[in-house]
Amino acid sequence: MADSGAELGIAIDGRAPLGEIEAQARAAEEGGASTLWIACHLFLRDPVTTAALALAATKRIKIALMAM
Repeated sequence: MADSGAELGIAIDGRAPLGEIEAQARAAEEGGASTLWIACHLFLRDPVTTAALALAATKRIKIALMAM
């Protein structure tokens, strides 16, 4: 199958316990996502910490903060 060049992004709302963020990030990466978008305005959680957890658990996926 030819590569269409399209990229897949996945968004998470940050509702999961911090201990599950790494698993969500790995699942997104393993599922072919190129970017994991993290909501920053919900649940009063520090988005930088959430992003750091996701980055530590993955090898190639980009992390994007929805609002800062």
